[in-house]
Amino acid sequence: MTLEDIRDIVSTYVPSMTAGQFETLLNDAHNKLFLRLYAAQDFDSLRPFRKMKGEGTMPLRVSVGLAPIPSDYYAFVSAYMKTPAGNVMVDFLSDGEYDYRTTHKIEYPDMRHPIACIKSNYISVKPIGVRFIVFTYLTSPGKLTYAVKNTYGYAEFDPVSSSENPWNETSTVMLIQLMLESVGVQAQQNEIKEKASKAGADKQ
Repeated sequence: MTLEDIRDIVSTYVPSMTAGQFETLLNDAHNKLFLRLYAAQDFDSLRPFRKMKGEGTMPLRVSVGLAPIPSDYYAFVSAYMKTPAGNVMVDFLSDGEYDYRTTHKIEYPDMRHPIACIKSNYISVKPIGVRFIVFTYLTSPGKLTYAVKNTYGYAEFDPVSSSENPWNETSTVMLIQLMLESVGVQAQQNEIKEKASKAGADKQ
């Protein structure tokens, strides 16, 4: 569904909503849905927000045990480094676990068992021999733009200047449900799905 499709469905419940009000409601629900799915560790639904540094793009560069946190980073997913013998997983640890591993000789990390930890504004990596990491993470959800144009003297949806809907069909239904809940409208997901199906059939 496009953002226009979403607005069409929401408008059947709240017909007097302006484009600006819709965008505000949309982004509030967008952020809530992202946090809800992240809390549930539903990484399949969050796939549009997954980004990988490496495997076709520049991997995360490590210099003397330090690596920059990507500017759009939200949460860690996975990491490994490539070696002649194959891929080696990099364990991302909590501060406490990381400090313990790096202060005990018996459990000190090596190139077969590298570790890392997200600090306040950088990533700490051990051993310092690690140079590159293939790093997969979730980006922040960002802001969705719902734009309108007045080409013919009235406001209409502008797909060129608007964001694409990043959510799959199931998640979009949840998004619409959250939007409606924010204005005090209770709608079942099956009901929203029926409206979406009807809207899609009408456009064909």
